[in-house]
Amino acid sequence: MRKSLDAEAEVPTKANVEMSKTLVIQGGASKGLCGDVTAPATMSLAEAANVLGIHRTTAWSLYKRGQLPVPVLKVGSSLRVVRVHLERFLETGDPVKPRTLVRSPSSEGG
Repeated sequence: MRKSLDAEAEVPTKANVEMSKTLVIQGGASKGLCGDVTAPATMSLAEAANVLGIHRTTAWSLYKRGQLPVPVLKVGSSLRVVRVHLERFLETGDPVKPRTLVRSPSSEGG
């Protein structure tokens, strides 16, 4: 007797989401969002939505309203999220604000 497709589908629970976040944060050198040096430094908005456990259209809506908790880069026509920013948000729960790099005169070597 075959199981129905609905019976085989795993329904995500809050415990599963929290466990996924823990595994991502504690990933180590070759795992996690940014631990793998071969992984790109950014991910698409849809990929970030998947990590956050929200639908891509919800992520798009939050981005358009300026309420996404991580900065979004526009590269050409593509929207990208920096993996380190997403990881920091998952670790702390605090929104990550974009910063501008300002060089101090002492760091310029002279």
